[in-house]
Amino acid sequence: MRPELQQSLRKSELGKYLLAAAKVDASIEEALEQGFYDGVMQERQRQLAISRVGSEEALKAANALLSALESVSIR
Repeated sequence: MRPELQQSLRKSELGKYLLAAAKVDASIEEALEQGFYDGVMQERQRQLAISRVGSEEALKAANALLSALESVSIR
């Protein structure tokens, strides 16, 4: 398991139990690794979107506009 994932999990009470379970069951470790990877990818995509639109506030406004347009086009 990645050291940064282990360090992150050790910070929470639940994380300690997840680490112990991952030592016993490889599928739990795989799920934790995949969740970590997905979270890292989502954060990178968010940062890229922010850099493209200029600021976090602009990204929020763009997402709100997209949501409004999607709700109108569905109806």
